[in-house]
Amino acid sequence: MTRSVILWLSVLVLLVQAGTTSIAGDGPRLWSKDWWADRSTDPPGTRQVYKDGKHWPPYARPTGRGQTFVHQYHHAHYWPIPYRCEDESSVRNALAIQANNGWADATTIHEYHFDAETNTLNSSGLRQVHWVLTSAPPEYRSLYVAKSGVPEVDQARMAQLQQAVGEIDPSAVSLIQERIDNPSGRPAREIDRLRNLELQSMPTPRLQMTVGVSSGAPSSGAATSTGNMGSPAIAP
Repeated sequence: MTRSVILWLSVLVLLVQAGTTSIAGDGPRLWSKDWWADRSTDPPGTRQVYKDGKHWPPYARPTGRGQTFVHQYHHAHYWPIPYRCEDESSVRNALAIQANNGWADATTIHEYHFDAETNTLNSSGLRQVHWVLTSAPPEYRSLYVAKSGVPEVDQARMAQLQQAVGEIDPSAVSLIQERIDNPSGRPAREIDRLRNLELQSMPTPRLQMTVGVSSGAPSSGAATSTGNMGSPAIAP
């Protein structure tokens, strides 16, 4: 038996023994399931080492043991996963926060939904409550009431809202919450005033008409009009 064969047999025996014994006496066995699970947490990429008075590479990188070959292949084969999944999740979370805030504002009962003197729900407030409990998506059927800053007023409005909700869906009474919020947009009176001013400033409708035009060229004495209908302007 040649020396090279003996050397390879010795290496094989050492590998078999390493696979059946623990590493450092207390770690998982080489190539066991626990060993692979431990190595799967190694970060990918180049490791930074200190050599000849310099860090190689000169920018921040992980240190310690490198990835196994099979894990390097897995990382290169499935890239950009899992990094793409993390980016997608961050975008979805940001959009979900915006959507939740928007629905919270849409399902809030503001001060203009209550009568200023009696703190009872007006017709607009009752319609808003009915819409939230019947037409809003089920996951957003939670009513909010905007706080006024006066405890007595807040308690009265909460009682009125609970009574109105109890007549439509008693199970939703416990979902009512208070929140600090200012209504966005313009008051209805302001919108109505702007619309009335727009209608008042609208010019009188005018129709353009032509008088005395035949199928050919206009005859002598033809008259055209761009004025109001019934009072044509005669061209000279």
